[in-house]
Parts: sequence; structure tokens; C-alpha cells
Amino acid sequence: MTVRVLILDDSKICRIFLTNYLRDLLPKAEIVQAESGDDAVAQAAQGEFQLAVLDYNVPDLSGLLVASKIKEMQPVCELALLTANLMRSVEEQADEQGVRYYRKPITADVTRQILQDSHFI
Repeated sequence: MTVRVLILDDSKICRIFLTNYLRDLLPKAEIVQAESGDDAVAQAAQGEFQLAVLDYNVPDLSGLLVASKIKEMQPVCELALLTANLMRSVEEQADEQGVRYYRKPITADVTRQILQDSHFI
């Protein structure tokens, strides 16, 4: 099964690291990158994703707002917030929205945990 993954992060380096870790764990995954909230929402409107990994602090829309828009369009998409924002209120908002919360830095172990929690490995 091919898993389509949307990555939202305004840092190109972060997108590259996460893409590489995902490819190691899910070699057949189709990965789409977005660098802004608006771009991520537009990508989700164009095609179905099984997983979206979203940074919180990005241009245009916060990662949580993007998550809510994706959830409206694609209710079965697994949503993960991967962020350096350590505010408890952001973690609580993510939990209330049914979005899993993970802390940066992006590592192979964090990526594996996201995939395990989303039942892709």
C-alpha cells in the first residue's frame, strides 16, 4: 500500500530530514512538501493524504489551523503536530483537536513514533 504523506514546515532542512526518515521507514510513500499553511491546505484540497505531519509555526496559518482544515476535507487523515513550540496550551489544543503532538528536533526515532502511532508501521 502506498501511503501519501503531507509535510508542512517552513524550514527546507526540516522537510528534507523528515522526508529522508520517512523514505527509510516507508520506501513506497508518496511525500508532498508544503512550506506554508496556505500551501498545505491547497495540497490537501488537490488529493487525499493518509498522514499529515505539520509544524506549528509556519507562514499564513498555524499548523493547528491547517490540521482543522485538513480534518474537514479528509476526516480519516492521521494528523501529527511536530513542533519546537513547547507551550502547554498548544499541546492541549492539539489534544482537543485529535492531533498527535511531537516535539522537535526531527529524528529517526520521532519519525518512527509518528508512524507507529498512526499505524503505518
